[in-house]
Amino acid sequence: MYFSIAFITAMAMGAIASPMPQSDIPRPNEIALEARLWGSENCGSGGNSQNHGRLTLRGRDNNKCHKFNKNVKSIYQYDDEDDCELVLFGDSECKVRFKGRLQDDQCVQARGLFRSYKLVCRDDDRNDRNDHDDHDDHDDHDDHDDHDDRDDRDDHRDD
Repeated sequence: MYFSIAFITAMAMGAIASPMPQSDIPRPNEIALEARLWGSENCGSGGNSQNHGRLTLRGRDNNKCHKFNKNVKSIYQYDDEDDCELVLFGDSECKVRFKGRLQDDQCVQARGLFRSYKLVCRDDDRNDRNDHDDHDDHDDHDDHDDHDDRDDRDDHRDD
């Protein structure tokens, strides 16, 4: 009888300890993307005066529309999680999408201004089941800025 109880307990412990499938979407406080915002074209190649600071987006920002609180003409993306991208818009409601795609260590410029953005992270399993590229399927708009876009020209530490 003790053998049966010990065996069942061991089996239950093994089931609890077995790894669960992990999502590719970053956890709420995990950094998903970092970029630098510029009020000038060419990501500050003409000087540092229009440096608007670093944009740090976390998992909790996924699929939320954010408005830029400054005039942003160019963006330099440092790093992103493989399944996350920064989607840029020419309007403040995340409806008029910028056609280009940001990649790490790349500067992109707007013809006018970038006015809003979304972090879009996709789970690989979801991509396998739903093979489409529709970034505007959520209407979740959040107009507050709970990300880090302060002016930290020389500060590259994670918050």
